[in-house]
Amino acid sequence: MRQTIQWLLRQHSVLYAVIFLSVLISYSGVLHNEFIGYDDDKYVTENVHVQQGISKDSILWAFSSLHASNWHPVTWLSHMLDVELYGMNPRGHHCTSLLLHMANSLLLFLVLKSMTGKAGQSCAVALLFAVHPLHVESVAWVAERKDVLSAFFWMLTMWSYLLHVRTQRRDCWMLTMLFFLLALMAKPMAVTLPFALLLLDYWPLQRIHIIPQSANDGTTRSSRAAWLPLIYEKTPLFLLSAASCCITFFAQHHGNAVAGLDEYPLRMRAANALLSYGSYLQKTIFPHNLGILYPYPATIHAGQIAGAGIVLAEITYAAARYRERLPWLLVGWLWYLGTLVPVIGIVQVGVQAYADRYTYLPLVGIFLIASWGIAELFRALPRSRMVLSVSAAAVFSLLIIATRTQTACWSNSITLFEHTLKVTDGNSIIHNNLGFEFALQGQSKKALEQYREALRINPNFEQAIVNYGSALFASGQIDESFAHYQNALKSNPHRAPIHYSFGALLLRAGRNEEAAGHFQEALRIDPEFAAAWNGLGAVMLRQGKLAEATMLFKKALQADPDCADARVNLLNVSHYSQTGAAQNTEKRND
Repeated sequence: MRQTIQWLLRQHSVLYAVIFLSVLISYSGVLHNEFIGYDDDKYVTENVHVQQGISKDSILWAFSSLHASNWHPVTWLSHMLDVELYGMNPRGHHCTSLLLHMANSLLLFLVLKSMTGKAGQSCAVALLFAVHPLHVESVAWVAERKDVLSAFFWMLTMWSYLLHVRTQRRDCWMLTMLFFLLALMAKPMAVTLPFALLLLDYWPLQRIHIIPQSANDGTTRSSRAAWLPLIYEKTPLFLLSAASCCITFFAQHHGNAVAGLDEYPLRMRAANALLSYGSYLQKTIFPHNLGILYPYPATIHAGQIAGAGIVLAEITYAAARYRERLPWLLVGWLWYLGTLVPVIGIVQVGVQAYADRYTYLPLVGIFLIASWGIAELFRALPRSRMVLSVSAAAVFSLLIIATRTQTACWSNSITLFEHTLKVTDGNSIIHNNLGFEFALQGQSKKALEQYREALRINPNFEQAIVNYGSALFASGQIDESFAHYQNALKSNPHRAPIHYSFGALLLRAGRNEEAAGHFQEALRIDPEFAAAWNGLGAVMLRQGKLAEATMLFKKALQADPDCADARVNLLNVSHYSQTGAAQNTEKRND
């Protein structure tokens, strides 16, 4: 295997260098970017387990935790390794993501060139993958390390599978299963990989033909019978996919990340899925107005649904009709449709209608169609090589400029959120997040403006209600803050976080009994609310009830072992108890 890779590298060293430099030029700016105030806290900046680096405890946590509503231990380990190498310097964390994206681009070229024998088209696919602006989110967002990491093992799975097909060696098949398992353990979106391998069996590996084939005895073999051995061959991979689906479904339900049908009805989800397929295609051709979050539309017009459905149906029909003459069209289109299925929104996770990061691997199918299709069109033109080269250089130059510009939008949280608000409408979550960033910088006026706008868009937005009340309190508008919480609780009396936040501010104002009442109400609504147990313990501690406080802090840690405030408070109780005991001893000695 080593000799094969070395030979391929020697044969196309210039093309590898072009891909390498294209990624470097497109994404070099990411090394100057900061962590982002959107999920980077969950994954790195406020994750006490990740900040421990590689240790026995952190490794056990990585494999047992469902934190962030996912089970992806390989992703956790990669973040921990970054902490070991770079500490909390964002430059190092971004560097790892950049290197992984670079490796993915080079591996994609290596695999496609090996499968098809077409260096030019394969390089075009890899370059589109390397420099397309839709991929900035996956590379520039530290919290999306799982994208580039899972894709890295996806590419290695394809490479080892190719070796297995050509050599039928058992060790190559074992490597295929290992790399696939690692891909799933980095991001469960890789569950579609076995289906992608079946597409590669059809083209370019040509292990199967969709049309019926005549056997040696003169009879006709059905396409189903021809597919069965290849499906059976991949049974272990399908089983791993099924197991990953079950674990992911449990993890996301455990983290309350899956939206109910009452919030997003099935008809709306199906309509949004059609529009999302169309939106991704549109942004692939015209990559503009890219943001970190696209809100779910309040209404979807029938004309939009019909238009998207017609376009998708026509492309699917053309791909099926011309499958013999243009097999890459069918494979590329089914790759695009199929690899998006886990994130297309039928099972709605989160509040986004769609997301740029979801296209990281699915767009390989569209890039296949574009590269092979354009080569087919230019074949009949005079001086086609020169025309194609000049056109490709112009397109890739524009993409590189667009990617560098989009990467700059990710330089820090405020830059990113302000940009997103310019390219989206009705984005209450980003208004709230921008307000939080302003509050961290002490710009209370700007923070309050953003919270008000978030609540104007969505008056029941729980986090914005909490943040607005806290910002009023922090700016000295204490009476207004309390009035805001009281009004919010009239409309939302059963929201535990609002009760907790109001209680926390009352505690800071010294109104202990009132604070305790709101903490207790929060716990009545949600008995597993760790912060409320901690808040109630803080009330007991202020009242000198150390035994009760200790019990409550322990309950907080039982509800959430990662509750740092409860851990600190428990240590404070222990210290307070020891100090008090020492003082009593001194008094007795006196």
